Amino acid sequence: MKKILFAFLFTLAHATEQWKTSSGVPVYWQYEQSVPMQEVLIVFDVGSRHFQPGHLKLMTDSMYKGSRYFSKESLKQLLYNQGIMFETTFDRDSFSLYYKTPLATDNTQFVRVLEASALSPVFPYNEVKQAAIQQYDFLRESLSSLNDVCLSATLKALFPGAPNYAASYLGKGEEIKYIHPAELKIIHKSVFQRHHAKIIMIGALSKEKARDLADKIAMKLSKNTQAPPSTESLSVTNTPQSKHIPFAGSQTRFVFSKKIPINPHSDSFPALLLANHILGEMTDSNLLNDYMRENKGWVYDINSKVKVTDDFSVLLISGQTKQSQPERFSDVILSVINKLNNGDFSEEYFKRAKSNLIINLSFNDSNTAKIFTMKQFLDYGLSPDFDATLIKAINALQLDDIVQVSKLFSTNQFYSVYVGKEK
Repeated sequence: MKKILFAFLFTLAHATEQWKTSSGVPVYWQYEQSVPMQEVLIVFDVGSRHFQPGHLKLMTDSMYKGSRYFSKESLKQLLYNQGIMFETTFDRDSFSLYYKTPLATDNTQFVRVLEASALSPVFPYNEVKQAAIQQYDFLRESLSSLNDVCLSATLKALFPGAPNYAASYLGKGEEIKYIHPAELKIIHKSVFQRHHAKIIMIGALSKEKARDLADKIAMKLSKNTQAPPSTESLSVTNTPQSKHIPFAGSQTRFVFSKKIPINPHSDSFPALLLANHILGEMTDSNLLNDYMRENKGWVYDINSKVKVTDDFSVLLISGQTKQSQPERFSDVILSVINKLNNGDFSEEYFKRAKSNLIINLSFNDSNTAKIFTMKQFLDYGLSPDFDATLIKAINALQLDDIVQVSKLFSTNQFYSVYVGKEK
């Protein structure tokens, strides 16, 4: 029944068409008529790692404070009158403008909104100052969060040669309060350039309208080719270390992490995802959770994740405990990984994990989810429809594929970070 369902999903999925605008900007368009809306994602291949920590976040928040021809209030009114939803998102590698508009919005109206909301901010001094103080307050709050402190220490251990990549998107300290609007204008100019932009569209807009809109958008972007300030590279080498950070309270948070030399283009990438799913990601029942149930009170909130970069992946195993010697978890995790290495679980367990992962990857329940999934694949140089290829590859995996890839999880090269009460 499941195989029939997946085949049906692939049949219904609309293929993404690709082209370039007259000015050379790549466009990815998928027709989806289920909702009379159009969604547009304009992605720039510049993210927080390319600037001083916290600077891109402040620029993003300050864009909403008014533009060349619109005050903060009139900009809100413009979006409301047009029935347009507008958001900005960014990560370490990219910055995106997201618009969801009624199908009736003509292309000239859309471009007017684009200019007002994103392309001509004025960064009023008092507004920037207020946003900077608020951002610093959020940064201070994060320094009192067990989870945030543990994740920050983990990233610094993993990427010692890339301090901007490892830093919090909120910044490093008080210096964020003293950024001048002129600095934000420079950042804005570095981001909104045509040569590192791509446009993703999904919805009921016709191909003809999509082509015209993409051309209009691209022509509004700067032709400058100014490089961003930072071009940090990430090393795939593991240099294992263990760090214990004293922290008030009865809890200890821990993260074990390791770089895995597999990226989304690797043949073994599907097996890596399924191995992680079995280890600690699958809902309700996975090997780490099974251990937790068998040893009640020892650890809770334990899971594993795979984070992806262009060149490699990072396995993260995290959890929380009240135990006085959390370092013992390295032995616990080793024993669980050994079960994975030995294929020490039933064929039914394997099949259930595979079905669960495929279901997770198959169902994007909205066009918004689809457009951001397409963006994620494009970020790694993959096809925007890579999910279909990935699902088929996962469906073909055998137990031995999981055993082989899980050998890369050996704990002798893990970084371990503990944040909590003293040893």
